[in-house]
Amino acid sequence: MENDPNINQPPAQTTSLAPISDPTAQWFESLPETESSKPPKKSHAKIFLIVGSAVVVLFLGAVMLLLSGRQTCITTDNLRALSGNSEIEDASSTSDKSLAYYVYFQPNSLSYNLTAEQTGPAIIKRVADFYKKYPKVALELTISSTYLTSDEQSLATGHAATIKSDLIAAGIPESKIVVNEPSQVDQEDDSQTTVNTTLSISSGSTCK
Repeated sequence: MENDPNINQPPAQTTSLAPISDPTAQWFESLPETESSKPPKKSHAKIFLIVGSAVVVLFLGAVMLLLSGRQTCITTDNLRALSGNSEIEDASSTSDKSLAYYVYFQPNSLSYNLTAEQTGPAIIKRVADFYKKYPKVALELTISSTYLTSDEQSLATGHAATIKSDLIAAGIPESKIVVNEPSQVDQEDDSQTTVNTTLSISSGSTCK
């Protein structure tokens, strides 16, 4: 029997290389796993509620603004208060509810005739007091004047300007005053012997 040369020989040793450990990597691996943070879902109902509330607030604000700016038409009771005549009958339409004052001036002068039954200053004060008491009434004040000869035209214009200036000074807004161009009347009409100036009071066109 031949001797086996591998007998009694120590087995061959095999070596295995251990992986090199990385402390940083081990630290990250030791951290507990967490779910990725997700952005919170927006509540559509909440968004609709906010938008709806804003629309309602804007709508109510517009309505209140409209109501606050609305002016009422002049009434028969208003005309009675303005004229001091309680016997004025009720008119059938808004356009018929108007009042006219003759404003008298001294001859060839821009000064009021203070001997008239209703003087210019008294009329202007009455209108201004009414406006302050009833600011929601849509007043429109129209100043008209007439003249006979061309020499009186400038005087008629001056009368209208005086009334307008005094109305504004008494607290009437200029936007409520309309001044018509003076008109020449028929010289053959014997009743027209002097310059006439009229202050008419009616409702504004936008009243309700």
